[in-house]
Amino acid sequence: MLPAGNGLNIFEPLAGQIGVKNCPSGPSAAESPDPGPTEQRQLPALLLVLNVATRIQVPHGPRAASYGTRRGTLDMLLKLSEIRLRPHAALAQGVRQDGSGCPQDLADTRLCACSMATSLPRRGQDFGYVTREPRDRSVSGLDSFGNLEVSPPVVANGKEYPLGRILIGGNLPGSRGRRVTQVVRDFLHAQRVQPPVELFVDWLAVGHVDEFLSFVPAPDGKGFRMLLASPAACFRLFQEKKKRGHGRSLLFEGVIGNGRVRTISINQVLSNENLISFNKFVQSCIDWNREVLKRELGLADRDIIDIPQLFKSERRKATAFFPDLVNMLVLGKHLGIPKPFGPLINGRCCLEEQVRALLEPLGLHCTFIDDFTPYHMLHGEVHCGTNVRRQPFAFKWWHMVP
Repeated sequence: MLPAGNGLNIFEPLAGQIGVKNCPSGPSAAESPDPGPTEQRQLPALLLVLNVATRIQVPHGPRAASYGTRRGTLDMLLKLSEIRLRPHAALAQGVRQDGSGCPQDLADTRLCACSMATSLPRRGQDFGYVTREPRDRSVSGLDSFGNLEVSPPVVANGKEYPLGRILIGGNLPGSRGRRVTQVVRDFLHAQRVQPPVELFVDWLAVGHVDEFLSFVPAPDGKGFRMLLASPAACFRLFQEKKKRGHGRSLLFEGVIGNGRVRTISINQVLSNENLISFNKFVQSCIDWNREVLKRELGLADRDIIDIPQLFKSERRKATAFFPDLVNMLVLGKHLGIPKPFGPLINGRCCLEEQVRALLEPLGLHCTFIDDFTPYHMLHGEVHCGTNVRRQPFAFKWWHMVP
């Protein structure tokens, strides 16, 4: 059972711990000094608490291309204070399954470097990291970590998940599309305390779960709301504005720094049959995920907020038509949301106004950030370009057992 008052820590940042991602490839074992005699007894139990006590650094978002081919490396920094490796810890399973002959008692091992590139070097005071890499070339854009999220604490199908559940994106069951590479999936499933839920993302060009969902804190109900991108909600909003005489209002007015952006009116959007048809397909994909998330996270429709969003087709895959509103940064009650440059009605962006109307009654504060040229145009948004170190739980979360 999760101790009272600790359920929303995944939304709370540590003071001053936010920065723009520069997509480092992560330190190598050769760069890390050997741990001394006192450190060797404090190796991390690999309970994956994403956005709680971890910092993840991998090629991600629009700058990833400048770092060469995307890697399947799982680079994490976990706080080591009083943490000891348990027999059931995923790391122990991970390094033993490859038959590399690593010592069974990792708690007394100063450095373990296996043939599958598993290592436990030291990274500065009180931190360490683990690296797992595949042997083959199965790595894809789905292995970037906008495609690896965690839910808030939930109860689903009669079972408690006090540290939430891991959410990754893949393909429909039984299909041959893109999936997270096998070594990473095996690693995540081995965590056991936060059993992963695999969602359908292969309809997206980039293919990340953060392109269509997010979580924000709430003062009632389960203590949070899940936000889902919704083309249907966007078309309803635009139809309402057209009926009120605003059909000529333009999207993308005021975008600075890129002459390729053309304005388009509400009327033009609502008369574009190709755009409408494609977004019906996108909505069906999101609806499939919605039902999976309701079942696996124990959610009802009242726990979900539909955020207006349109997508466009690029090489038969979906990308955001305007900056992706759910790809936001959550800092407690403060939200950093991509500025959508939606139709201006009475001097105000109707998309921003709708998002405020949906989220501000929950006590949330919305700040819209212009990421159009540096991120949106390169298929990324605010969430893709930022890192936050979250406030850890007050209790010893590494003592949790499946």
